[in-house]
Amino acid sequence: MDYDAFAKTHERAADCETTIKAVRKQVNFAVLHTALEDCGGLRLGPADPVFDLYDISPSLLEKSFLNLFITNDWIRLFYLPYWK
Repeated sequence: MDYDAFAKTHERAADCETTIKAVRKQVNFAVLHTALEDCGGLRLGPADPVFDLYDISPSLLEKSFLNLFITNDWIRLFYLPYWK
């Protein structure tokens, strides 16, 4: 399949709003979404809206072990000793 055929076949694939509307019609629960471009300035990127959804407060997140895995701290903890 050349580029033009691919583009024509999949032209609606990037239309996320239409896809989200279709999913909302098919399921019996709330469908929430956040565009990736809206997450660029968030500390944890697209993970921030998920934590908001589950009502995980920033202060709890800062105190939890999870913070080690979603920040650069894990690099210091696991890799820096090996970079000498």
